[in-house]
Amino acid sequence: MLVLTNQEGLQKVNNEITKLNQIVEENSAEFLKLKKIIKSNKNNITQRTFKEIQIIKLDQMNLRLLSDEAYYSDPVYTPEGYRYRMKILTRSTNEKNKAVYFQILRGEVDDALKWPFTKKIICALRNKDKYFAHTIASDNYIQTLNSSSFEKPTEEYNVAVGFPNFISQEELQQFIINNNLFITITIQ
Repeated sequence: MLVLTNQEGLQKVNNEITKLNQIVEENSAEFLKLKKIIKSNKNNITQRTFKEIQIIKLDQMNLRLLSDEAYYSDPVYTPEGYRYRMKILTRSTNEKNKAVYFQILRGEVDDALKWPFTKKIICALRNKDKYFAHTIASDNYIQTLNSSSFEKPTEEYNVAVGFPNFISQEELQQFIINNNLFITITIQ
């Protein structure tokens, strides 16, 4: 009887080993499938560029100065991970002045960031002889209706803040080179 029990126990162990081997084989096949999927999707990985300085080029300024349309820069990430874009109106409500605005966008790492956004944004125009700049800082807007502009976005983007009277058209003409305007955005 003792030998029979040992044989039954041995059979049970062999059955369990067979089941475990099947599980390992099934999972190995699944693992190989996943490995192939990851390898084939290698080129679908998106790379984010984090910049402290962004240069925006507006071409065809002769036409833009006649247009009421807003120009939005491509979204950019700060080195910390905040996502933003610039909004530029070459013809604002006051036709003699040009407007520049900063706008925080929903980003991929917003949950890991400290809010509100407290960096200073310097919008500058340059030519070989002149430099013209304004600074947008969150503490300038804390007491206004736009204070939510620096909070974590709950929609795709926050309300833009900046300068509706950034520069006059006469002053702007000095910075247009070969019908192009370059605006430098620096985050500090």
